[in-house]
Amino acid sequence: MRPHERANQVSKGEGLPTKLAYLGVGVGIGLFAIFGLLNASFIGGILGINIVGSLFGYPIPSTLLARAIIAFGMLTGVMVTGLMFTIAGMLGGWLAGVVIVLVKKPIKAMHENHTEHK
Repeated sequence: MRPHERANQVSKGEGLPTKLAYLGVGVGIGLFAIFGLLNASFIGGILGINIVGSLFGYPIPSTLLARAIIAFGMLTGVMVTGLMFTIAGMLGGWLAGVVIVLVKKPIKAMHENHTEHK
């Protein structure tokens, strides 16, 4: 394979790091669903309650605006936490793919040199 053909193949997203990045995204979403969803909702809800408490005072009124702010805080907490899990999974998978490719090259070159000398 010529170098420019290899560059085109990698730029299309067919390399091992890209495949492992997609796998990492899936693992990150799964871990978020198991470990992060409920905690993010709680933390975002507490953030919303603190915002409403500082705007309207305590005890918190049960108005539509107060409930909307709390719901927005919960949604923001879930979205930010999900984004962090997804990015961390993608980055971990991509880095694993890069390390595998970098380790594979010297081993393959060493194997080719060994077979040439026989």
